Amino acid sequence: MEAADDTGSLQAAIGWLLHTILPSLSKLDGWIRQAGLGSEVEGLRDEIEQVDGVVSAVNARATRNRSVARSLAALKELLYAAGDVVDELHCYRLQQQLDGGK
Repeated sequence: MEAADDTGSLQAAIGWLLHTILPSLSKLDGWIRQAGLGSEVEGLRDEIEQVDGVVSAVNARATRNRSVARSLAALKELLYAAGDVVDELHCYRLQQQLDGGK
């Protein structure tokens, strides 16, 4: 039962991260393109959307499979890093606004 609890909480955390990162990227879309980061961020967005599909697909299998649980844990950490990147983009955009658009 413990493995099921672990994977359930991992999936919940991953879901929360996915649904936090994607809207944040959408809010930054205009600035991202203006800054010349469109293709890089679009690649990040595509990868995150693929993660969403994979996590949904493994939902039933993850409860009894330790390797899937480990993969989900690694994925969660990568999504935290992606969230940090989005936060940094927000900071750069705000700094640019404070500097007068330079």
